[in-house]
Amino acid sequence: MNNRWRDLILICSLLFNLFLAGFIFYHLATRPIPQPPPPRIDINREQMRERHQEIRMKRAEFIQQKKRFTNALAAAEINEFELREQLDILLQRQIEMEREIGLNLIEMRKNMNDVQAEQFFRRFPQDMRERHDMLHKRR
Repeated sequence: MNNRWRDLILICSLLFNLFLAGFIFYHLATRPIPQPPPPRIDINREQMRERHQEIRMKRAEFIQQKKRFTNALAAAEINEFELREQLDILLQRQIEMEREIGLNLIEMRKNMNDVQAEQFFRRFPQDMRERHDMLHKRR
């Protein structure tokens, strides 16, 4: 084999090895560093069940009042006084439900450290959107 072919094969081999090393280095350098799983939140399960039950009751009251309001809107005869009264009750039920949810979140936060709270509440809006989407796709 003459020197020209040997040099050409050597250069190709060197270029291939440099390409391969660069490819491996690029993937190692750009790969995200795996994050440890979030620490478990120390919560009183029984207390959380009670709070969730209270929230479910408030939500059921809110939904029931919402149905009453929409039924009053759908009635053949419009009674504006009754509609306004139903609306006031509906808004009151919604506020009660939201307050219960907020108190539940405060109780959860009291049992978290700073890192847990940061991770949980940064994810919270996205988790709620995904849960909402999942629930509404089933219907």
